Amino acid sequence: MTATGATSAARRDAPRPYRRRCSNGDRRVAVATRPLRLLALSLLSLLACRRAPRPSPTGAIPAVDVATPTSPPAPAPTPAPAEPAARWCWRAMPTVDLRAIDPAGHVVAVDRGAYVDETTGERAPLPDEVRCPNGGAWMIEFAPDGAAWLLADGRFYVRAHEGWRFAVTPMCTDVAGSPWARRAQGGWSFVVHTWRRAGPAMMHTHDESGAMGWYATTALDETLTAAVLGPDRSMVTLVNGGRLILVDQTRTVAGEVLATRSEPFTSLTRTAAGIVAARDPSPTQRTLVRAADLQSEWSRVTGARPAGGATRAVWDVDIARTVAVTDGAVELSLDRGQTWSRVVDVPSAAADGGAVFDRASVGALPGRHLAVATRYGLATDDCAPAR
Repeated sequence: MTATGATSAARRDAPRPYRRRCSNGDRRVAVATRPLRLLALSLLSLLACRRAPRPSPTGAIPAVDVATPTSPPAPAPTPAPAEPAARWCWRAMPTVDLRAIDPAGHVVAVDRGAYVDETTGERAPLPDEVRCPNGGAWMIEFAPDGAAWLLADGRFYVRAHEGWRFAVTPMCTDVAGSPWARRAQGGWSFVVHTWRRAGPAMMHTHDESGAMGWYATTALDETLTAAVLGPDRSMVTLVNGGRLILVDQTRTVAGEVLATRSEPFTSLTRTAAGIVAARDPSPTQRTLVRAADLQSEWSRVTGARPAGGATRAVWDVDIARTVAVTDGAVELSLDRGQTWSRVVDVPSAAADGGAVFDRASVGALPGRHLAVATRYGLATDDCAPAR
């Protein structure tokens, strides 16, 4: 055997390095696998070290978080009435025919044929007029620009500007709500109901004082009991036992408000915050249907209220607060009517046997204190905290 043959034999008998043949098309490529296997083992060891819990200084293995099965969420509890932010109280006052709070925060009244500012003591006689055949209605409403409407025993008075005295009109009505408006073209509009057998009608005047120039345009449903009138002659009314009917002269539509679901409502009010119709589905529930104005969308809410007398009226005060009155109580909602709290309860009837919150209206006293005025006194939230 030659030296060259011996060397070849030795190479064949020597241990072979870790390698394999990989096919790459028609070429044969040798790839060393030992470095890759070593690298893979190192990475696996490092990963295992990072995943393993580290012993604590005391030698204990720390606990590992384990996801536990979760049960279905419990049903949300019935919301409890929100607690009023201020303490309310009842302040008895001398009985008058009508009491209210004007935009300046003054307590005003109609008493024995005169308009009285009970805050300043000023007294202005109302013009005399023949008593209305269909009398008995007492209401007052103030406009943001200082104008005011007054029903005194069914007789309609108007005040075009703040500081002016009330002018008497030949109009009478027993329609509740806000059956009046300042016309967009100037003057006034009013829902008149002087004679029961004649039925209600729409009346207008271009005279700013409202004292003359009245003329009729539209006969209205004889079952009408309440109305809110707009400056364009649009209106929403309670007719046929409490059905809420809208006549929109701007969008030229008319019909029953869908949010009522054809249910009868018992009261209709207007404030600067909006229009509200109310009803009691049960002694512990109150349903409201409301809109910002006669051209806005109507919404509905039914909320839990304290058991008690029937709702007389409900007013939206602002974006959060709503006030309701029964014969002898004031109730406040801070969530748009979803829940109610009784803030004033006058258990006894008035001295003359009437309902304490008859002829009630809502307003703001100085300091933005909320108050409900009635012919017998004031329910207000500006009372000192109890000690």
